[in-house]
Amino acid sequence: MKKIIAGILVGVLLIGIPLAVGAENCCDYEVGSCCWRMCCSQITHNYTVSYFEKVGTGIFYQGREMVRGEWTSVVVEAHNAEEAALSLGLRAGYDCFVAKI
Repeated sequence: MKKIIAGILVGVLLIGIPLAVGAENCCDYEVGSCCWRMCCSQITHNYTVSYFEKVGTGIFYQGREMVRGEWTSVVVEAHNAEEAALSLGLRAGYDCFVAKI
């Protein structure tokens, strides 16, 4: 009986793992292709985009106002992290940090 149960478990693992690994994510298609538009274009997630925003201090030095960086976080709905950053005019990983909520 133990051999039969062990055989069934091994069979399930041998069949189940390749199916799970081989499953395609519809968002892996080329952006803008027909498959992407039918599947992934409708899938969006919320992202937190965090960056330093330049804020005037009211202090002037040689005729120019001094600024300071104020940490700002904005929640954006987008398809991926790059699109979330671009919606604010930033580049993910360079100008800001992007995290999926």
